[in-house]
This record gives sequence, C-alpha cells and structure tokens, in this order.
Amino acid sequence: ASNVGGVAHSLHVADCWKFLEEASARGDRFDIIISDPPSMAPSARTRGRALKAYAQINERALRVIRPGGLLLACSCSSHVSGRDLWRAVQEAARAAGR
Repeated sequence: ASNVGGVAHSLHVADCWKFLEEASARGDRFDIIISDPPSMAPSARTRGRALKAYAQINERALRVIRPGGLLLACSCSSHVSGRDLWRAVQEAARAAGR
C-alpha cells in the first residue's frame, strides 16, 4: 500500500483467479481493477474456451468492484476480437448483476 497524492493505493499482483475468489469471500471492494491475463487463445481452436475464461475472470472482477468503479478488461489473444471481448464482458456483467 502507498499514499500517492494524499490517497491510499494498493497494488496486487497475484494469481487473479484465486485472488478474486478470496477477495470476494472477504467482502473486499476495489475502485479499479485491471484484468490483463496472458493470451488465452493461442489458436483459433481455443477461441471458445478463451471467451468463456474471459467472461469468468471478468465476472469475478465485477463482483469486487465498488459501485461506480472501473474495470479495464484486456486481451492480447489474436484470435479474440475487441467485439468478442466486449461480449464476454457484457456476459460477465449480467452474471455479476451489474
């Protein structure tokens, strides 16, 4: 944790699946989450599985973001388009009740 500009900040670098699950169980809430996993679709064949994983990880993130908070969802998978990622995040938001 640090204090930048008079505001407390914390940075967490962790296994995102485990961290978000544990944060939710503790009732932790965050203002900003950057979801930037490694490539989950190294081939066109893995695209469907990757889209499910993007929806799941972003659902977990949305469950611990405070109302009015910000989710920055990223994908570096060449087989997942921006539109695909947007749909996965929309699915995550519906599942998280957001």
